[in-house]
Amino acid sequence: MATLEDYEQVRKLIRGLVMESTERGVSKRLRETVQAVTEICSGDGEPRPVFGESGAAVAAIAQRLNLDRSTALRRVQECLKRELLRPVGEWKKGRKLIVTLGEPLSENEEILPSAEQVGDEMNEG
Repeated sequence: MATLEDYEQVRKLIRGLVMESTERGVSKRLRETVQAVTEICSGDGEPRPVFGESGAAVAAIAQRLNLDRSTALRRVQECLKRELLRPVGEWKKGRKLIVTLGEPLSENEEILPSAEQVGDEMNEG
C-alpha cells in the first residue's frame, strides 16, 4: 500500500505536468523564455525598439537560453498560444519572428492536494 510519503514524491514529479496541461500554471521552461524576452527587450535598462516597440528575435532568445533555434521557436510558439508573448508587427511564416511581452505571468495554482491535506482527509473520513 502506498504511503503519504509515496504520494508526495509522485505529486512533486507530476505537479508541473498537471498544472501545465490544465493551463493553471506556467512551466519553468516557459517562465525562462518570458524572462529571456524581458531581459533582451530591456537591455541595460534601455528598451531596444523594433517597429516602435521593444522586441526580441527568436535567435537572440535561443542564444540567451543556450538552446538551438528550433527549440527556442517551439517555446516561443507555446508562449504565443498562451498569450505570454505577442508578435511585434505582422509575422508570416518564413519571416523573422520578433516577440515582446504579452500577458503577465500568473502565479502557479496548486491543483493537487499536499500529502498533509490528504492525510487530514483520511483521518476525518
